[in-house]
Amino acid sequence: MIGDMYGAFPANTNANRIWAPQIEVSLDNVGVVPAGEFTVDPWLPAVGVDPFDPASAVVLPRGRFVSYGFTNGRGAAYYRQTLADTGKTPLTLHDGQNLTPTGMSINQMYKETGFFMRDSNTVRHKRAFQAELPFVLSINNANGTLSGGDYVTSYYGSTTSTSVVSYVHRGKPVKWLARKSTTSTAAASAIQVLSSAIYPGVKPSVSAAFNTAGALISGVTASLSYVGGAWQATFSPTALGSAVATVAYTTGQDADQIAGECERIRSISDLLNTDNFLKWVEAAPIDTMNWPPLKLSASRFPVTPVALETPTTVVANELYQVLCAPNPMSVYYPVIVQVTNATVTDMHGNATNYTGGNYFVLPASQALYDTTAYFVGLYHTVNWRTGVIEIGDNVTGYNGGNMTVQVSYSYITDPRDGAVIWGGGLLGLTDGYNVPAAGSTTSPSQTDWEGNTVYATPSGIAYGVPAHLNLSDVVAALRIWVK
Repeated sequence: MIGDMYGAFPANTNANRIWAPQIEVSLDNVGVVPAGEFTVDPWLPAVGVDPFDPASAVVLPRGRFVSYGFTNGRGAAYYRQTLADTGKTPLTLHDGQNLTPTGMSINQMYKETGFFMRDSNTVRHKRAFQAELPFVLSINNANGTLSGGDYVTSYYGSTTSTSVVSYVHRGKPVKWLARKSTTSTAAASAIQVLSSAIYPGVKPSVSAAFNTAGALISGVTASLSYVGGAWQATFSPTALGSAVATVAYTTGQDADQIAGECERIRSISDLLNTDNFLKWVEAAPIDTMNWPPLKLSASRFPVTPVALETPTTVVANELYQVLCAPNPMSVYYPVIVQVTNATVTDMHGNATNYTGGNYFVLPASQALYDTTAYFVGLYHTVNWRTGVIEIGDNVTGYNGGNMTVQVSYSYITDPRDGAVIWGGGLLGLTDGYNVPAAGSTTSPSQTDWEGNTVYATPSGIAYGVPAHLNLSDVVAALRIWVK
């Protein structure tokens, strides 16, 4: 390797100079683009299909924590890649317990077919970045209530079982539980419930067993199973195990299972009016908010009209909340608030009583005072995001009593149906799109070519990764720092 093209020029004057290749092989975003080529773990089951090409099976959806190695479909001894494995490094779903998280998937990845791989099959994942995902209440809180500042790891299995592994949601962020040692005490029995080990995806480890006198019981072994909302230990042989009254065990996860950190969780009603650069929702009149995304997307969404609703009393004679929350009120339809059993003092100081079913309609403004929050009236304000109505001090309960309030308005029927940030135009921020979610995690089921059970929609169309915008328990946006 001597010559002009390798830096020796002319070749006969610097013959000892050879080409030394550079060490850095990643791309310009050092630390973001891994220096390597990857393949998808062939043991991952299909969890959906490409809506544009039903022949393409999705095995690794976007927005999931991933690891290098294999899924447990290959057996516990083969989670990690070994010297016996050659070729590209496999990328698999992180399971929160056996593998080390290495980033988050940023595109849908498909099961490879032979040597054929189109561009959409390219394995793409990142680390050291910020991600935003739909917050699915029943999944992201599977390891306890997730809050801003919590470490996160991967959802594994099910919220109620260890035998039913839900690949549809596996790899989504859940709270990381620090490893701790604790004890559980009950009446002497060979079966003991480990009361602090309540999460099916976090398997505890029994370290010792004691009798009612506190003496260590030797010669017993414990088998673990998840039953009725907690892990339980069954001790054998039964003759010794039946004396067990206190169990010492550890539960939680090692620090190497931390996949990132939760920055914040923002409600859908909050998303519907903030984040001007990313909002794809019903908005105020375009003339008042002319960010380019809003110009394209400030369309009217289907609404549900409500007439003469009695709102919830938050603070009597002061704060009330309409019943549509957390669905936001529509800014395109009038909000009429009327009161009775009330005394209204006008701007001139004249007081008028409204009783006996005689209602007073609170005068309202025709425009939003603040396009991010409020309708403003002469005697009241309405927060269209939260549905909270604040009555001014010049409207009081008649004769010291409590006034009666009625509200007529319209609210966005389903803010998940294209009205949130993961909707039209930002397909890359959700791991489900263009595929109905109805029935996608319930019967009827079908079996794929590997014998895995997958679920079809009731209408019989091709099953797919759930479209999060239509899942009833998507309640917020989840911001994650991926480590």
